[in-house]
Amino acid sequence: MKSFTDEKSATEFIEKKLEAKYGEKFTVMSIEYDTTYPQADVVTAHAYPLSDPEKSVYVYARSTGLIEDTYSEYLFKDEAEAFGKGLLSDKAYILSCEVKLKTPTQSKTWEKEEGFMEYISQDGLGAPMLDFTVTLHEGLEINEYAEQVFDILQTLYEPGINAELWADASGENIFLDNHAGSPPPNPYSLERIEKIIEDSIDENQRMQDSLEAN
Repeated sequence: MKSFTDEKSATEFIEKKLEAKYGEKFTVMSIEYDTTYPQADVVTAHAYPLSDPEKSVYVYARSTGLIEDTYSEYLFKDEAEAFGKGLLSDKAYILSCEVKLKTPTQSKTWEKEEGFMEYISQDGLGAPMLDFTVTLHEGLEINEYAEQVFDILQTLYEPGINAELWADASGENIFLDNHAGSPPPNPYSLERIEKIIEDSIDENQRMQDSLEAN
């Protein structure tokens, strides 16, 4: 097949490919031609396995035979969230911690037996990532927030996972970082974190003042 002639042909192609990949039947809910590559041989879709319609799977497909999807999220989601919360469970200064597995489309057929650590430690663009949103106490000094964020980052660097950190306080985000695997070539110093947090708090205050003025 050189191109998808219509929505039916694209749907049949995706359902057949997903069944071959995972050994179970899928139903495509919607088909869209990819806006990045507006050609008849590239589509995106949402599908679900007949065995569990609650699982929504995003699919990227080309009529050349390539198919990528997010089904692996459901293999590792529970383990990912438990692992992430376990990493930060001893941080008494964290009020709350939410962990989500962010799964881009994958061409590989992952199996649970291959292990979560191998899955979350993939290299390159489009690798799965653990998204951490932590809430810190209100009213601390900037240097105190910086020390806490620094400590969290060191903990997230240790296992060599792909991670994204959102640190919030007083209902506002004060720090955001994402990294792949080991520490970045130029890891954050305490002073750099302090400056980022100071700038974030100042910007949040400016936005609040602007809203109140209007």
